[in-house]
Amino acid sequence: MPLLAGLLVGLGTLLFIGPVLFYLVQVSSKGGFCKGFLAALGVIVGDIIYVLTLLLGLDDIIFTPRFLFYFSFVGGSILISFGVNYLFQIKSKKLVHKKEVSNSGVFVKAFLINFVNPFVLAVWIAFMSYARAAYKGDEWLVLLGILLSIFSTDLIKAFYSSKLKSIFESDKMRLFYVISGVLFIAFGIRLLIYSFNIG
Repeated sequence: MPLLAGLLVGLGTLLFIGPVLFYLVQVSSKGGFCKGFLAALGVIVGDIIYVLTLLLGLDDIIFTPRFLFYFSFVGGSILISFGVNYLFQIKSKKLVHKKEVSNSGVFVKAFLINFVNPFVLAVWIAFMSYARAAYKGDEWLVLLGILLSIFSTDLIKAFYSSKLKSIFESDKMRLFYVISGVLFIAFGIRLLIYSFNIG
């Protein structure tokens, strides 16, 4: 059954550790489940765009080496800027009580973190290849199952992360921001290196 196969394949993404995971945990632990839901929504919208692009057969036209170079360069720069921003925020003595990011801001940031990452695109291309090979004609059902699985597991992550709000206070929250900032910068540098390898 293609839908069930997609759901099971999507569960495999639980093993992926990337900037989206850290942002989802950070937003949910600080702003609660509502913020986490918006972050998960931003992520899945980016995934849906990729899926539609692949289903419409536009990947060969759009994702040329030149496009991927600029795409990766911009994506890496955005991730590095997010990481630097996190590191600057730890200077605040009232980090936990800083003005929260707006709902639209959470959605857009999560969307960008996920969408500007060409490695996410590579994963979806792999998913499409599997779907076409195993369920020719029903690829969309497999991809739908994967999308549902990813969105559901992201909501679960957001729910449990929101329960950590009391833990992420003062020094502990600062430590999390330091770790997140460093990792975002590392992911960004990785994308920049990838972009120059393409170029």
